[in-house]
Amino acid sequence: MLGSVADSTLCVQARVRGDERFDLDVAFTVPAGVTVLLGPSGSGKSTTLNLIAGLVRPIAGRITLGQELWFDASRGVDVPVHRRRVGFLFQSLALFPHMTAVENVAYGMSSRRPSARARAVEWLQRLHVAHVADRKPRTFSGGEAQRVALARALASSPRVVLLDEPFTAVDTVLRRELLADVQMFVRALRVPVVLVTHDRQDARALADRFVILEAGRVARIGEGKDLDYGVEWNQLTTSS
Repeated sequence: MLGSVADSTLCVQARVRGDERFDLDVAFTVPAGVTVLLGPSGSGKSTTLNLIAGLVRPIAGRITLGQELWFDASRGVDVPVHRRRVGFLFQSLALFPHMTAVENVAYGMSSRRPSARARAVEWLQRLHVAHVADRKPRTFSGGEAQRVALARALASSPRVVLLDEPFTAVDTVLRRELLADVQMFVRALRVPVVLVTHDRQDARALADRFVILEAGRVARIGEGKDLDYGVEWNQLTTSS
């Protein structure tokens, strides 16, 4: 059960074995609102999202959401992915090709409940893609696929939302529309949101705060209003 906003802060302190370049070793907190995760290509941004979700197991550290312990290497605690209730919009979208749009969205909920389909359709309506409800991903346009994937990430009443480059495959007009949708829905959810992006306008539009990674380490943490100060955007223009 999701507690109050005051006790929903995500705390991440984790080390992940990397390649020959570096190990990922990060420590930061994410209160309710949007924290933008920035950094050069290969700095560990997507890996950081994966370890929060439980898709990557750290070799050391601790991850908590409020008073709930998700991971503690010293105590052997590792809460499985499905029990963390994370809404994850992957860079690849990762829609199930054999499922319709409504089945994809319902998948993150208790899909056997009679209300699951109705709730899934409602989210497709909210994101203006109800017309694809009974179609499969191969028939979607790029924008439709983005919206269906976003609906799936948000429909399960997640306790944490992770967005990995959610707007890279869409044109400028659709990008603005999706930005507006994300702003409206994540603020309504009032949960920690971690957004990976390399786009300056996306970051400025959404960030309550930011974390910059460099070579697997936290290089800087700041408030969204300070994002342009001391940030070398030409070094943050590719995604990991």
